[in-house]
Amino acid sequence: MNRSSDSTAKKSLRFTHEAMNTDFTIFIDAIDTDPETAAAAAQNAFAVLDRIESQMSRFVPSSDISLANTLPQGDSLQLNMEVFDCLSTAAALAAATDRAFDPAAGALIDFWKGAQSHLAATAFASNLSPPPEWEAAWEAHRQGEFALDPETRLLQCVSIGSKLDLGGIGKGFALDEMALVLEREWRISRALLSAGGSTMLALDSPLESAGWKIGFGGETKLPYLLLSRHALSSSGNQTQLTHIVDPRTGDVISRSDLIRALAPLAAEADALSTAFFVMSREELDSYCANHPEHAALLALNDDAGVPSRFDILGAAENFSWENSARNDP
Repeated sequence: MNRSSDSTAKKSLRFTHEAMNTDFTIFIDAIDTDPETAAAAAQNAFAVLDRIESQMSRFVPSSDISLANTLPQGDSLQLNMEVFDCLSTAAALAAATDRAFDPAAGALIDFWKGAQSHLAATAFASNLSPPPEWEAAWEAHRQGEFALDPETRLLQCVSIGSKLDLGGIGKGFALDEMALVLEREWRISRALLSAGGSTMLALDSPLESAGWKIGFGGETKLPYLLLSRHALSSSGNQTQLTHIVDPRTGDVISRSDLIRALAPLAAEADALSTAFFVMSREELDSYCANHPEHAALLALNDDAGVPSRFDILGAAENFSWENSARNDP
């Protein structure tokens, strides 16, 4: 997991709000902004977050995504602007990653979350025969199709079967929208926004730093990243075995490490960390070579098996690291 360092927090005003099954946190430079203004701006940003969750969560029956998932074949739904923007970004990233990230993989996700035993999930991940029920979920995913009309914001169910799920991009998209509130409406640019520590968006650096100081949880030998005008997101299976599925094959991804993605926007980083997690090394190399605005970070272990340095795929010049050695307990 990513996390902001304690030294960053001590020099910042911190505001937290629960949404999308996690804690969203906003850090605002305490030197640059007075506490009352910062608090009002944060509450404004959190109101936007709540609105986005109500529109995008497929677990909210009245949301656009829930309604889209119940469309009969051939019917359409006009989306509100934020949902349309998020889906448009998701569709573009799905195309760019050859569907290693797929916002319409909900049927596959539902199947594996509902797997009856640890054995059922790990067996398929080990290329053994999947349970018979999997065939229906895989066929639904393959047959379902949605289409977006950019002029009318209409989402059409071309063929039934798949389900939209924005869990791999929604938190990042919310961070981007919250950042717009801080900058455009409150003129606050020195801030760091976090969605549960797994996706982080840095605006301008604090006045007394070259960037927002980001540590990497228990991986204490990794250097601190100084994040500025970029987003960083991580994906892994530490807490949920069936959390990430390769939508191109239906495979449950059983790797135990974390993959991190760096991008200018949090929605991009959020979706790309999921895509990078299911990609092969060759696919990662090719993607990052062809998309210099994006990068992948792979933690490498030392002789004792402890993550100690990063293999960076992509533009290394987009990264700034603190020179001092780590001294976390």
